Amino acid sequence: MRRTTRQGTAAIAAAVLGLAIPVIGLGALAGPAAAAEGDDGLALWAVPAVVGVNDPQGFTLEVTDTNDSGVEYDSYLLSGIPEGWSVYDGSTPLTPTSPDPVIYRVDSAAALAGQIRVVAPAIYTGTLPDVTIGRVSLSTNLITDFNNGTFDYLGESKPQLPADSTLYGYHDPTAMTDPNSANCTGAHQYSPCDGEYTIWPTATLNGPEEHYYNQWSDLRSVTNPMEDPTSEQICEYYDSGNPALNTLQVSDAQSAAAGKILVVNGAIGWGTHDIITTTISGLEPHTLYTFSGYVANLSNNPNTTQPVQTAFYLDAGDHDELIGSSQPALTQAGCLNSLTEWTHSTGVFDTGEATSITIGVRNFGEGGSGNDLAIDSLSLFPMARASVDLVVEAGTLSWSKVGADGALLDGSAWSLEGPGGTFPVIDNGENDTDPAVGQLRVERLEFGDYTLTEIQAPSGHLLDSTQHSVTIDAEHLTIDLGQVANTPMTWGLTTAKSSDPQSGAPVTAGQTITYTVTGTNTGTMPLDPVTITDDMADVLDSATLVDDSPAATVDGQSVEPPTLDDTTPDGTTLTWTGALAPGQAVALTYQVTVDDGLPGGTQLVNHVIAEGVDPQDPEQEVPSNCEEGTEEGCTTEQTVETVEPTPTPTPTPTPTPTPLPTWTPLPGGKGPGANGASVRTGGEPVETGGSLLAPLAAVGAGVILTGSGLLALRRRRG
Repeated sequence: MRRTTRQGTAAIAAAVLGLAIPVIGLGALAGPAAAAEGDDGLALWAVPAVVGVNDPQGFTLEVTDTNDSGVEYDSYLLSGIPEGWSVYDGSTPLTPTSPDPVIYRVDSAAALAGQIRVVAPAIYTGTLPDVTIGRVSLSTNLITDFNNGTFDYLGESKPQLPADSTLYGYHDPTAMTDPNSANCTGAHQYSPCDGEYTIWPTATLNGPEEHYYNQWSDLRSVTNPMEDPTSEQICEYYDSGNPALNTLQVSDAQSAAAGKILVVNGAIGWGTHDIITTTISGLEPHTLYTFSGYVANLSNNPNTTQPVQTAFYLDAGDHDELIGSSQPALTQAGCLNSLTEWTHSTGVFDTGEATSITIGVRNFGEGGSGNDLAIDSLSLFPMARASVDLVVEAGTLSWSKVGADGALLDGSAWSLEGPGGTFPVIDNGENDTDPAVGQLRVERLEFGDYTLTEIQAPSGHLLDSTQHSVTIDAEHLTIDLGQVANTPMTWGLTTAKSSDPQSGAPVTAGQTITYTVTGTNTGTMPLDPVTITDDMADVLDSATLVDDSPAATVDGQSVEPPTLDDTTPDGTTLTWTGALAPGQAVALTYQVTVDDGLPGGTQLVNHVIAEGVDPQDPEQEVPSNCEEGTEEGCTTEQTVETVEPTPTPTPTPTPTPTPLPTWTPLPGGKGPGANGASVRTGGEPVETGGSLLAPLAAVGAGVILTGSGLLALRRRRG
């Protein structure tokens, strides 16, 4: 026999007598019950205790089970998980065993190996309370009706249900139906008609007489299937059409020796109704129980048939509580037992204050062709259980946009990059949940690393390119970056001119003057170009520019030097052009040599003019302290010193010599007298004392001295 159990993923809905236990908790967030010790040695953990919104991995359910009661089991029931959540065995998605309420049957080995994962819907945040995993904790089935829920009735060939347990009528599977019966509408068959049931080892009902063939498969007992006759014998001629040719009929003896199943022909027009019910007493109050069984579609008709769908319910006296349902059971693949498939359905409930309840199997089908089903192996067991809360949190990131003075600014835009990709945040716009201007907040963030970057600054302010990195996790759910300030846009160019010697100092011919001009971008916006012009017309008419002396540096780095304007005839304008970032300064130096022959009082004056342009907004005014060149600090002035000539020295006058007496020669044409006498002018005789050479020598000496004095004077003047 082939017994395929459809297992799936979903959530178990628990029901209390008179009070339904809520499945979904969407109230205020609460701390998670990360681990829970359950009954009978069963314990459950959610790992991690908290996950972020839209976490694709979700929670791993870690299960430990010492099985103190020693009960045999091969699966756990997972409940408390609402529709829209997903359950995985490893990477394989599971389908709910019960779709309404949602219940999953998970393999015990997989659960104990930590392979069961629960993933919340992408939009969900909050606490899902009382997610429960359970298993049987008592090996004795508490259902006593229907041969302890087995329908085996070993030793009986044609058992019947208790009269108060069903609305359906009994049909003898070895007897031909009455074709005149209202239930069979003219059919001549061994199968039960609409609204009838039979309990038999197979759902393929044959007989010796010519009969209508329902195309029902050879379904057999889940726990104690019939071995003789074989499925091949039962299904012989099954596809030969009607009337059926197979006359093989299971004997009463064969039926008595085999396990049996409940075969039901769904009633036409009854709507939703109960197929069977049973009452169980002696239950423990406030205890979790599981009611389960197997359901199958009888038909293998390849044509369109009604699907079979059943539900387990709890009769609470004044109302019914649905405690489990089956997935729609589709038609079988063929007649042979090896091709058949059972669907395992499960319900879970809490007794509350009650010690006795009525539970049943309800038919959701509408009857008609194909709405024919088999039921087997009903059971009720107390459950060992353990529960945890699953907490899904979302992160929040907030910050404020302010100016340099701390005042809030509007108009900023941002880029937030995180696990889910990159998305914009616009102040009072897209993804900003804070209505205040300049206050920004992004909510429902997944766990992970984020980078926040400004992509648009408030009007009149510089873009802040700082990247702000944060991590959202269970310990850091709410992060406030505080104030993020922007620098206002400002423009300014400050120029200073100096000289060595300093302005106002006298200079002389041949002296070198060194000029220094500094221009600083004092604003917050780049300037390009900056143009500094030194009008040197009143310098270069009295001085000469020293070759290769012009030089320029920006923040200490050499750049192109200033050059003389060669567009004017005299070339007297020195100009530097370049770019200055905010805070950068250019230093210009150049030298001149004062010309010779300048009259005293000649002035050397130059004027510096500086202007800057914002390349992003050329029309923007850039304030400069040297707009005209006449402002303080924009001009230098030197004056050529007047030089007094050195006076010519006055020569010392030469004394006039005393004239010597004039001698008159004595008569006879001779000089002094023969006796040495001579006659002085004036007629008086002079006694020479002998010779005339002495007076002559004296006269000659006087002449020589006088000549020497004249020569010396001429040389001094010359």
